[in-house]
Amino acid sequence: MDVRIHIGGNCYDFRELLSGIMMNLYGAHLFHTNLNRVYKYITKWQDKAPWRRYDHEIVGWLNRKLLPIPVNINTVNGLFNSSIYTSEEMDEWLKYVQIPCKDLDVCENAEEMAKFRVGDDLFDIAFKTYTKKQWDKEPKELDALVTARIPVRINYDPQYFADKYQLLPEKGYSKWFA
Repeated sequence: MDVRIHIGGNCYDFRELLSGIMMNLYGAHLFHTNLNRVYKYITKWQDKAPWRRYDHEIVGWLNRKLLPIPVNINTVNGLFNSSIYTSEEMDEWLKYVQIPCKDLDVCENAEEMAKFRVGDDLFDIAFKTYTKKQWDKEPKELDALVTARIPVRINYDPQYFADKYQLLPEKGYSKWFA
C-alpha cells in the first residue's frame, strides 16, 4: 500500500511536460540485484511492462578532467599521471596512499573511511567537496558508512554497480507498478 498520494511510492516517475524526459520525483532509482529470483519476478510482465539493461556509469570533473567515478585505474592515471596497468599495480598504489583509521578496527567518520580507502589526495579531489555538496555537512560530521559504500575499483570497470542484473523499466516505474 502506498503512503504517497500516487502509485509507486518513492519510485514514482513522470514525463516532464516540456522535454518529455522521464523524471524520478524523489531522486534517481536504479534497479540492481544479483538475485535471479528477483530478476525473474520483475521481468514476469515483459510483454506489458518491459525492463531493459542499464549500466550506470558516472564521470565527474576532477582537476579539470572528465574522469570515471567510482575511482578506477583510469581515474588514478588521469589525476596523477600514473602508469598503472594491472589490478595488482592499482592495489599496490592504494596500499601506498591509504591512511589507517585512528582506531585500527573502526573508522570514526566518513572522512577517516574515505582516506582509509583512497588516501589524502583522492579524498580531497573526489570525496570531500561531493560529500559536502550532497549532505551539506563536512565528511567528519558523517558516519563512516557514507563513504564506505562508495565503490573503489582496482581495475578499469567504470560501472557504479557490480550486480549481474542492472535494469530500468522501459516505460518507467509508475507504469511498471500499474
